[in-house]
Amino acid sequence: MFRKTLPIILSVVFLTAVGSATVRFFQPLPIGTLLSPLPDSVRQKVLAAQVSAKKVVGFLPFWNLSDVDNLRYRDLSLIYYFGVNVNPDGSFDKTEPGWQKLSSPEFQRLQTETSQNHVRLGLALLNMDQDSIASVVSNPDLFRRVITNTVALMKDHGFTDLDIDFEYVNPPTGSLSQNFTRFTAEMTAAVHQKIPDGTVSVAAMADAASRNRMTDIAALGKTADFLIVMAYDFHRLDSVTAGPVAPLFGRDRYEYDVYSSVVDYLSVAPSAKIVLGIPFYGYEWPVENREPGAFVLGTSAFGPAVSTYKQTMDTAQKTNSSVNFDENSESPWFSYFDKDSQTWRQVWFENERSLGLKLDLVNQSDLGGIAIWALGYDGPEATPLWQTTEEKLQNKF
Repeated sequence: MFRKTLPIILSVVFLTAVGSATVRFFQPLPIGTLLSPLPDSVRQKVLAAQVSAKKVVGFLPFWNLSDVDNLRYRDLSLIYYFGVNVNPDGSFDKTEPGWQKLSSPEFQRLQTETSQNHVRLGLALLNMDQDSIASVVSNPDLFRRVITNTVALMKDHGFTDLDIDFEYVNPPTGSLSQNFTRFTAEMTAAVHQKIPDGTVSVAAMADAASRNRMTDIAALGKTADFLIVMAYDFHRLDSVTAGPVAPLFGRDRYEYDVYSSVVDYLSVAPSAKIVLGIPFYGYEWPVENREPGAFVLGTSAFGPAVSTYKQTMDTAQKTNSSVNFDENSESPWFSYFDKDSQTWRQVWFENERSLGLKLDLVNQSDLGGIAIWALGYDGPEATPLWQTTEEKLQNKF
């Protein structure tokens, strides 16, 4: 059931009298130490029982559809096609490649492969424009148009599951949060009514349970079927310093971390509804020096870039770089000198060790599963990641 983990630095959250959280770090604990943030009484029940079945979700972006024949279907419960964009008037943006590729041979193969491999096929409904999001969710006529169109699209293309990915990054004003919850509730009811065994999830930022966000996690935890925590991009392409994409620990250094995110979500939502987002990618930055967390060079002609697992392994091999493991964040990284640009470059990513610790947290917190961003970023070289997933999440649905 539970496997022994590597020695870790355990983060414990202490609540002060005014409710703010501070984080303390202890010395590495013996092998077998629990990561679980659950209260002792609940944790013992989890340990005494079989781990509940976990969803293993993968997001397949339209730009990676060419990899449809190489996906690890046997290791997945559900694949979300990413995705279809919503316009400010509630219609779908049919000029976007996400829409246009719905009629492509690659998407048709995705439909065939998921059906033959008994993998559910879902749709990611997208809106990244702040004004458009506010316009749609604040107008019942518009969001009901979205609901009607979405259910019809799901039925036409065989989608059984829906992920609402409306990424509103600003603090919500007025009744925006309540409006989004209402939109989600009506969408969930419509999917449940029209799609046999259909589900609706909401993609939410890692800090959404602790900050004022449009996605009210406590309310959505009662409304949606699942909450997908986008627990990555703690460092991004535009970050000032290089650093871990998904630090398990390190709140004192990175302002927030994956562990704290799980603790905060568990305080307001059922554990079975929480699905932890996992990055199957990394970032590479041009930096001032080889030291971990070095400042990013803003003037380099060879700027920062997404580094797929294959690219990361190829780079490490070609540059004869030794992969380090940062004990603060529980994340792998390496630096190398790029002769073409005459600059140091630094890569942070996920490997089987960092992934395994996150999956231990999923099991020991009895979360609903994981969501991988993104399929197609892994490649054949990522077999260690998939093997770790298979070993840690044996009880999959």
